[in-house]
Amino acid sequence: MRLVIVSGLSGSGKSVALHELEDIDFYCVDNIPAALLKPFIAHTIRGTDEVYRRTAVGLDARNRPNEIDTIPALVGELKRSGIACEVLFLHASDEVLLKRYAETRRKHPLVCVDMSLREAIASERLLLEPIIAAADMVIDTSNMGVHALRERIRERIDPGEPNEDNLYAIGEDERRSRGIEFLPQTLQEAIASFAADPFIERTLGRALRDEFVHYKTVEWETYHLGVSAWEVERYSHLF
Repeated sequence: MRLVIVSGLSGSGKSVALHELEDIDFYCVDNIPAALLKPFIAHTIRGTDEVYRRTAVGLDARNRPNEIDTIPALVGELKRSGIACEVLFLHASDEVLLKRYAETRRKHPLVCVDMSLREAIASERLLLEPIIAAADMVIDTSNMGVHALRERIRERIDPGEPNEDNLYAIGEDERRSRGIEFLPQTLQEAIASFAADPFIERTLGRALRDEFVHYKTVEWETYHLGVSAWEVERYSHLF
């Protein structure tokens, strides 16, 4: 069984993370009470249903502090028992979270008559400290859009099967048929790959991507026109 515990500050992208995990065939349960996490895991282990083979659960600040305090010990116990358990924690800066709540007009779960939004965010950070301490992966989503966050989670949680073959001993046609590619060999190839990558455009935006491509293209052309010391030593005697 593989278990991913998803937690983080409200507004940092927990729902996006769980949706992405669901898209890569995880059985997802959101907002599970921390006190029910252990019996829920016991139930999924006893079951023979393949649906629970990859499970993700969402934990947030609506749990009691004493229940959240038990999470690190539970995670350690699960790992020692042989369960592949990972804790994913998402957070963002206060200013970004305040802006997101202003845009969505949603209510923070800890906001009440005697607590402002900024105070609620600070209180939530303190409350979730035990989970941060147990986290295997912490993602700051302050400068990340939805697509970038989904891509980051997919790459971390489901990177694909490892390849142990000697790539230099495999023919080009076989490499292509297996979807294996080499990294760019020159700055020019790297620029072309960067410019053609839809993830880059989604993350940076077209204008910033094009500006970066232009800057690096000028850099490549300047480098390409230069003559290195090796070239002088190697070829100068021919002229």
